[in-house]
Amino acid sequence: MEKVSNQLDQTCAKKRNWKDLFSFRRPKFENTAARDWMILFFLSLFLLFVILFWSGYIFHQTFFLQDQPSSLLVGERNTTVNEAKLERVIRRFEEKETTFENLLKNPPAVVDPSK
Repeated sequence: MEKVSNQLDQTCAKKRNWKDLFSFRRPKFENTAARDWMILFFLSLFLLFVILFWSGYIFHQTFFLQDQPSSLLVGERNTTVNEAKLERVIRRFEEKETTFENLLKNPPAVVDPSK
């Protein structure tokens, strides 16, 4: 037990600096929790900056360059309508409306499982 506590004291007593966290010169490339958390922190920080700069770029393109055509904005839309498809959609919604009204007037008989 004393041997384990001595080893823990020695590892905790080592002074770690920034170079040690990313050093690949160690004999067995130790996977330390501090190094892993530091890598995760810097990757998250980098991702945060990328997202912030990209949102600023999109904001600038959208609101400050409105006179110039932008590839980020939607281009011309096709305004032609297929009348046959439109009639089918309208007919389907009318059928749904009549079905709904019939169900409200004449609710289906549901068996009560508690009786």
